[in-house]
Amino acid sequence: MGDVNYPKAYILYLVEFHGTRDYFECHELLEEYWKEHPGDAYADTWVGLIQIAVGSYHHRRGNLRGAAKMLRQS
Repeated sequence: MGDVNYPKAYILYLVEFHGTRDYFECHELLEEYWKEHPGDAYADTWVGLIQIAVGSYHHRRGNLRGAAKMLRQS
């Protein structure tokens, strides 16, 4: 396995997602990175992870319809 340099925003996303479960913050962190790096080879992955965080946020707040929509899109 070679050296992999993950974006700091991705690492912070994982910390928030799995550690604090602050899904809104997850979305903010990765969306900022995604917008600042147009054409990134992993752009579709970042968008999917952003959508998972948004779906989790909606689910926690009881917006099951919004959660289902985001999770399907992810």
